[in-house]
Amino acid sequence: MRTRFRLCIMFKLLLPPSLFCLIAIAQPFDEATLGSVIRVSLLTRTPEVRNTPEAVMLHSVFADLLVTSPARGGPNYRYSVTLIASDEINAFAAPEGSLYVTTGLGRILGLKRGLWASVLAH
Repeated sequence: MRTRFRLCIMFKLLLPPSLFCLIAIAQPFDEATLGSVIRVSLLTRTPEVRNTPEAVMLHSVFADLLVTSPARGGPNYRYSVTLIASDEINAFAAPEGSLYVTTGLGRILGLKRGLWASVLAH
């Protein structure tokens, strides 16, 4: 029960109030469902950015990290990464393995693979 509460509080800032309330009272929910709800809500309000140098860098570094990940044997998630159009400087993960990086952070990271890798790996 305590974990469910923390997850809802963590995503309250990302979700519109009506959707947050729906998740908060849903019993029980799993990580895949919560991640899907977050993705739909987020991408409805904030478009995904594709085909920019930063997006290409993000996906390239992410693919390299997946191949070299020592986390084999962990949860069987379908990891994905999305660059979202936002001036905020932020990167975060949803419970089912989706990672999100804002274009605001992307501008700071530039095209430096090491910086992208450190953000994604944290």
